[in-house]
Amino acid sequence: MSTSSLGRQVLFLLSGRMVAFAFMFFLPVVLARLFTQHEFGLYRQFFLIFYAVYTIMQFGMSVALPSFIPRHKEDTRSILSMTLIFLGTIGLFLTLVGGVVALLYTGSSEFSRLFLVLGVFSGLMVFTAPFESILLIESRSHFAGILVVVWDIGRGALLLFTAILTHDLALSLWFMTIAGVLRAAGMLLYFRKRYQIGFSGLRPSLFWNQLKFAGPLTLQALAHLVEINVDRYIVMAMFATSMFAVYTVGAFQIPIVDMVFSSVCGVVLPRLSEFYAAKQQKELLTLHRETIRRTALLLFPVFGIFFLVRSEFILFLFSAKYAESVAIFSIFVWLIPTFAFLNGLMLQAIGHERFLTWTGLLKPVFVCSFAFIGLAWGGMLGVVLGMVLYHYTATALHVWLTAKGVSAPISEVYPIRALFHLALVILGLIVVIEWIPLHSLPILARLLIKPTIFVVLLASFLLSTPMLTISDRQALKDTFAPMLRRWFPWILDHSTT
Repeated sequence: MSTSSLGRQVLFLLSGRMVAFAFMFFLPVVLARLFTQHEFGLYRQFFLIFYAVYTIMQFGMSVALPSFIPRHKEDTRSILSMTLIFLGTIGLFLTLVGGVVALLYTGSSEFSRLFLVLGVFSGLMVFTAPFESILLIESRSHFAGILVVVWDIGRGALLLFTAILTHDLALSLWFMTIAGVLRAAGMLLYFRKRYQIGFSGLRPSLFWNQLKFAGPLTLQALAHLVEINVDRYIVMAMFATSMFAVYTVGAFQIPIVDMVFSSVCGVVLPRLSEFYAAKQQKELLTLHRETIRRTALLLFPVFGIFFLVRSEFILFLFSAKYAESVAIFSIFVWLIPTFAFLNGLMLQAIGHERFLTWTGLLKPVFVCSFAFIGLAWGGMLGVVLGMVLYHYTATALHVWLTAKGVSAPISEVYPIRALFHLALVILGLIVVIEWIPLHSLPILARLLIKPTIFVVLLASFLLSTPMLTISDRQALKDTFAPMLRRWFPWILDHSTT
């Protein structure tokens, strides 16, 4: 499959995520105003615990599908059926555990009201985890994009609607769970019709092979969970719930970053696995290198925009009661460029269990060390600074490990020179725009003007230099030419084709 075809698939999926993003981006903003800081902290704790349960209790089975099914295409029905039986059992277990814990700790804390809904929602999400992965394996990224839109907007709307009417966090989460039930029903109907999933014709030996294949991925997923959330666990354990709310606002995970990262990985991973299985080393390295370069063209500018509006972003969206979050967010946004390196993508595609195992074992140790040292040195600000330093160190190690894993020079696996040049351009624009005297303007005006200046200058520079390939520039022109021709004709006049 060509790079342009893969690009269209990424665009389909990313478009779906962008539509959902338009709604989901403002959900925590509204909830932060509806609930007190303490209640909003409980809401954040709920999803922090859910994400941990969801990641661990899949045991890597869903994550393994994009790499495992391309190697056993003739057994797709059996693999999918056994995966759903396994994950369905896990889902029922989580529901039971949630009920038991809720009974044991009734009235002991405000979070005790949320244990049962946490178990039910986690169980449903674990069970339905393979849905989007299978659509991407089938190259049906348009359906995957629709699924993302329907799911995110559906669950978010139910949660928000109930919160507005009742201001009751527990009841709002229960109504959100209705969307999980509908998602499970839709998944079963689709898989039953397309793959005739059932209990007949199963191959237990293949299931054990999948489970063994998923083992290092489970460890990797657990390591990733600790890697991205250990700071939140530390703050949740060491500080009051209201301060946890302040921290999570500052450590705001910008949805578009995860959307780009997960969309790109979901589409490209099966293709990388196919190239590796076919021993097409040149195509494997080219696809990986170009994917990272294009991902950086998206994420590096995202970093630049959010760094420029770091103060305006927090104060405008979350109000002045979260002013303490600005300093945390100013540090946290420096994590964004590390996502462009797609850490672990190549190692997962080639199924390099030894490297996955070692990175899975070492990452939690190092990230906890950085976070705790930061906590001892500077409290909450020290924690987030430790996380940023860790991620840049880990990215450098991943670059080296990936090159070693595919037995190729780093320059053939990563577009190092292109990334370096792009980073210099982004940092240069930040310095220039920071010198523009805009501080006397209202917050909303600065929130709009700074990104506009940044985007116009960056687009002008990229379209006027050989930093972009011909196909990159043509794609940008096809997308933005009408707007640029109307408002900034000099950009097109000086760009090269």
